[in-house]
Amino acid sequence: MKIDKEISENNSLLIIVSGQDYRELVNSTAKTVAKEGSVCYITLNKTSESLKESFSKKDVDLSKIIFIDAITRTISEGPMQNTGVYFVKSPAALTDISILVDKMISHNFKFFILDSISTLMVYQKADTVIKFLSYLITKAEQTKTKVVIYALDIKEHKQVLDECSMSVEKVLNYKG
Repeated sequence: MKIDKEISENNSLLIIVSGQDYRELVNSTAKTVAKEGSVCYITLNKTSESLKESFSKKDVDLSKIIFIDAITRTISEGPMQNTGVYFVKSPAALTDISILVDKMISHNFKFFILDSISTLMVYQKADTVIKFLSYLITKAEQTKTKVVIYALDIKEHKQVLDECSMSVEKVLNYKG
């Protein structure tokens, strides 16, 4: 599969995907990266429980994945942390997410996955999203951690995606 090759050959990858191919991409990418090493998965649009359930059905090795979950606490009160999951109050809480990224960086993850730019665009202005992505990529580069970033193929986000593409090694337009 082309996506496997792109993940192994690039340190930072922006994957632009259609809504209809999104779920397939998320599952296959999780399976690929979990085989290669530990993963810090920053989820901004699905709860960690939902992702765990989906990944389990696709035989993804969940023991290799730690989640930063920015959705669960928007729909229910809960702890700040569970086994393998760190919760932040919302996808708008970029400072909280950044603090957790700083903590996670020291754990030598092989991959960071950010799911997704499109969700960030609902909560943040374009320049804030671009700064956050630049920060994440720079942090990852400092520790030789690979970064996979998802974005839905949305015409209104083209400017942000164009700017973000300058920070990554490769942009892949995924067609399932």
